[in-house]
Amino acid sequence: MRVKIFRASALLSVALLLLGGMVSSCVHEWPDDLTPADVDVNLEFNTEFLPFKDVEYTKKTKSDPSEYNIRYKIGAYRALKSGGYDVEPMREYTFTKQEVSEPDYRVRIALPEGEYMLRAWTDYVLDGTQKDLYYLTEDFSAVQVHEPYEGDTDFKDAFVGESPVRSVRVGVEAPKVSATIAMERPLAKFQFVAEDLYDLVTKAMEKNMSASEYADYKNGRRPLEGEGGGAARPSSSDYDFSVGVTDALDGGTKAPWDPTKAPGFDPDSYKVVFYYTSFLPTIYNVLTQKPIDAKTGMTFTSNLSPLNEEEALIGFDYVLVNGTESSVSVQVGLYDPEGTMLSLSNPVTVPIVRGKVTTVRGKFLTLSTGSGIGVDPGFEGDYTIEY
Repeated sequence: MRVKIFRASALLSVALLLLGGMVSSCVHEWPDDLTPADVDVNLEFNTEFLPFKDVEYTKKTKSDPSEYNIRYKIGAYRALKSGGYDVEPMREYTFTKQEVSEPDYRVRIALPEGEYMLRAWTDYVLDGTQKDLYYLTEDFSAVQVHEPYEGDTDFKDAFVGESPVRSVRVGVEAPKVSATIAMERPLAKFQFVAEDLYDLVTKAMEKNMSASEYADYKNGRRPLEGEGGGAARPSSSDYDFSVGVTDALDGGTKAPWDPTKAPGFDPDSYKVVFYYTSFLPTIYNVLTQKPIDAKTGMTFTSNLSPLNEEEALIGFDYVLVNGTESSVSVQVGLYDPEGTMLSLSNPVTVPIVRGKVTTVRGKFLTLSTGSGIGVDPGFEGDYTIEY
């Protein structure tokens, strides 16, 4: 059992003026005698993902940032005389920018005199467009996860926030008004790391190489200390992931071992499927900042991303969640290039918290189908998964 809990925080403070970028706005029907005034809106993002739990399951941005823009959607909800705010925005604004590495944003909008709640949603869209991508955002009271469902991309990240603002005209002049919206994720993230990559590579080589080729490959490697010739297994001392593989059959004695270059093994030819085996939140209310609906039967696919000679990132996802601790139930299957299922875990209960990331580690690549796990339900600070 291994548990790691870290605490950290970061708040970026880069204010960017709107200099170009795509802009659009929508005006709803309201009285014509409301005189617009300028309001400077600052959106400040807490982009740090706090590690939540590093879960022992015992017994990479994968997209090109240049393909995406950040999208900022702001709704101005007018205060009601009876208290609270209207459920429909009086005005809506949409902006995009290309610098996805710097999300903080400053923009000036025109608002008629009055009191409002500014509500903002920020996500990612394809470069050069404002169209919905991973979330359907036409209605802030019911932002929906786009289907067909997708995971395993960091551009599924999103942020939400709100701030009251009062635009008051004094005489003929409207004083400048500003509002700062602290943007936080409505999401938790989880990621699965397989710790049996070497075993999968070995099985692939045994299957795809002749007995003599496989024996020659093994015998050509430098034996580890205490081991006899022919039984050598790569270790960190034999391994440099930044260097290409030196072919041991050409006389290499201490070849760097890169699992992605092992003969008979192509990590890109394998498919990992994540099955949500219980309800998954799919609709989020920006006005209340809570999920309001969920679905069953959601799945997504991913690929193997080797991290070193033993481990591979096999998939991750962003899940809508409220401010309390929650969980999702996930089952992980591995398929070979022919589509045959090689491994299938039983459902894993993954604890999640808004704004934090949970890492689940285990031997997910070489489980027999239907391997069982049990979860200790009474943890207090420690989380244990038993196989």
